[in-house]
Formats: sequence, structure tokens, C-alpha cells
Amino acid sequence: MRIFVITASALIGAVCATIEAPEGKKVVNDFIALSEMQEIDRIRSYQDLRFSIINEFFLVASDGERHFLLEFDAGCRSLRTGTFNSLMMDHRQNFKILHRRDTIRGCPIAGMYRATAEQLNELKALMYGPVYHALVPTES
Repeated sequence: MRIFVITASALIGAVCATIEAPEGKKVVNDFIALSEMQEIDRIRSYQDLRFSIINEFFLVASDGERHFLLEFDAGCRSLRTGTFNSLMMDHRQNFKILHRRDTIRGCPIAGMYRATAEQLNELKALMYGPVYHALVPTES
């Protein structure tokens, strides 16, 4: 019995060690690093933020003039279904300030980055264009 438990623990540890981040998260993280996006702690906006979904790990927030990329460590189910709207923000202090520690439907924000419109257009073209789909292997 002891050998079975040790063997099972080793197998579970090996499987967990080989789990990698999804391809879409890797592509965006690489883009953030290459674009040298500035990481920030909070977003102060006097207008309502508008949001668009990149994938289940990333969300774009914009107030019309400024643009931000929000990152989640784990996939956020609300983003996966594509049913996100601004009423789903869980502001902890002031509704005009979005802090890094705030959540969206219980999904904690892991990172916030200042972005330009050109960077976001390039990222969307990368994520939804034929180049990305050529990089990601399809299951046959």
C-alpha cells in the first residue's frame, strides 16, 4: 500500500509539473514583454470604462483616450463565455479607480498594463489573424 501511495504521488507530481500555460496566454505574455508595456497598479477614470475580450486570460479596458490590458492568472469563466460587461466589476473602494487587487466576477486581476491603440490593434491582429492560427497546432 505504501508503494502504491508513493508511486501515485510521483505520477501526480509529474503530471502537474508538465502542465504549461495555454498558447494564447503565452502569445500575449510574449507580446507584452516585446512591446515593453508599462505595468501599473491602478486605473483612474472619470468616464465609464469600455471592455473588450482578448481571451479568457486578458481583457482590454479603455476610456476613449487611454487603453489598458488587464491580465488574469487563471482563466476567468466570465471571459470564456463572452458575456462580460462593466457591471461585472468588483470595485473594493472607489468605483472610479480600478485597482490591481480588484476582481471581475471573482477573478483576481494579476496584472495591469498601459497600452497604446497601435499596440492593441497589433495584438488583436496577432491573436485573430492567420499568423496565430498557423502557430497554434490543431488537433487532428
